[in-house]
Amino acid sequence: MDEQHHAKNSNEGMYAVAVAMIVSVIILSGVMVYAVNGVNSNLAQINTNIANLKINVNVPQQQQLQGTATPAPTQPAQQPAGPNFDLKNAPVKGKDDAKITIVEYSDFQCPFCSRFYAQTLPSILKDWVDSGKAKIYFKHFPLTSIHPNAQKASEATECAKDQNKFWEMHDKIFENQAAIQIADLKKYAADLKLDTAKFNKCIDDGEKAAAVNADLQEGFANGVTGTPSFFINGQSIVGAQPYEAFQQALSSFA
Repeated sequence: MDEQHHAKNSNEGMYAVAVAMIVSVIILSGVMVYAVNGVNSNLAQINTNIANLKINVNVPQQQQLQGTATPAPTQPAQQPAGPNFDLKNAPVKGKDDAKITIVEYSDFQCPFCSRFYAQTLPSILKDWVDSGKAKIYFKHFPLTSIHPNAQKASEATECAKDQNKFWEMHDKIFENQAAIQIADLKKYAADLKLDTAKFNKCIDDGEKAAAVNADLQEGFANGVTGTPSFFINGQSIVGAQPYEAFQQALSSFA
C-alpha cells in the first residue's frame, strides 16, 4: 500500500511539474515576443529620429550655403596703384628723356648702401646712365633708430644741393662713412669749397629736415622697409644686389 501510495504521489508530482514547465514556456514566449516587438518599435523610432535629424541638419546647411555664396565677379578686380614719386626736386643723374627711371632710397650711414655705392653704382652709371638709357633719382631714407648720424648727413647733401654740389657731398659722405658727424660734414663742405657760412647755418638750423622727412614718408608709403631700396620703372629691387641683378632688371625695359 505504501509503495502504491508513493507511486501515485510521484505520478501526480511529475504531472504538476510538466504543467508548470508548459506554463513557464508560454509565459517566457510571451515575454520574448513582447521584448522583440519593443526592440523593433524602438529601432523604428530610432530610424525615424535619424531621418528627422538628417532633414533638420543637412537641408538648412545647404540652404544656408546657397544663400550666402558670393557670385563670381564679372570683371577682374582693380589692380593696386603702383609706387608714387615726387621727383621734381629730387637730385638726378642722367638725361631727361631716358627711357628707364631708377629711384633709389638710401641711408648715408647704412653699410649696405655704401656697398652699393662702391660696387654696383659705378657700373650702372657707366652702362646705363652715361649712355642715356636710364636716369637715377636719389631719395633720403634715414633709419635714425639705428643710424643716428644719417639724418644730418641727408640734410648736409640737401644743403650742398642749394649750392649745386649735391652729388659731390653724396660721394664725399659715402667715401668717409665712418666720420659723418656734424663737424665732419662742415669740414667736407669746406673741402668742396662751398659757402661754409651758408652751409653751416643750413645744417645747424635744420633747414632741410622737412625735405628729408618728406622723402622718408614717401618711402614708407611706397612700401620701403629697408635700405637701399630701388624702383626701376616701378619694379622693386631691395638690397645691395650685385650689378648682374640690376642689369637683368634694366635690360627688361631697354
